Amino acid sequence: MPSVDFTVFMAELLKTFYKISGFPLLDLLTNVVIFRSFTAAFGISSSEAGYILANPETINVIKDSCLLKPISSTVRKTIIATLTNEEALSSRLHQVHEESLRLATALSRLKVQCRITATDFLLLRVADPKSVGNFLARYKAPVDNLDGYPQLENYLRYRIQSLFSNDQLLEAFKKMPVDYYRMKSTDRQAVTLRRRPDSSEEQAAERDISDVLSQDSIPVQRSRWVKNRGVVTEKE
Repeated sequence: MPSVDFTVFMAELLKTFYKISGFPLLDLLTNVVIFRSFTAAFGISSSEAGYILANPETINVIKDSCLLKPISSTVRKTIIATLTNEEALSSRLHQVHEESLRLATALSRLKVQCRITATDFLLLRVADPKSVGNFLARYKAPVDNLDGYPQLENYLRYRIQSLFSNDQLLEAFKKMPVDYYRMKSTDRQAVTLRRRPDSSEEQAAERDISDVLSQDSIPVQRSRWVKNRGVVTEKE
């Protein structure tokens, strides 16, 4: 396989929810780096604990250039549960799903337009995203403004949290001025949470991918770099 002068980074932080992966590409390409999280499925968004899948040479470069940080006992327990306890992970996913349904139902009764996703967050369509975001911040219910995404100009993203935190979100909306969030129309369009590149960037990316995939492939050795734990190499 000819050498390439670029790297393809793939974020699979939500793989637990989607079950879709670019992992097979590691057998075809040497310039692919996949990021995964130990803690995303458990709602520990403040933790950076995770691991990388990549070519062994790339793994060594990353390992030599990154500074390892200590992790808390809570995150460590979560990692162990992720690696060894499928039942704990399934329970967490079920909890997220049930909370999503509960929140969406309660918000709909308040005339807040919302969409349930296949992951751990809800999409909220509101009339004034900035005012809603500022109001929710007073109740410690953080949301992300999705103005930068196609067709999501009036959307906010709320990540499902604990029962207490989710109830705080509901209480905040009950006390919020209705003109902040009530919309006069309903959005039924299919949307994607992917920023749209300009046409020149998109065309260049498509050409690069096409050129690489057209080359003959050879098996490569795979490595997993686990943050704070070292390297595990898998040779097939």
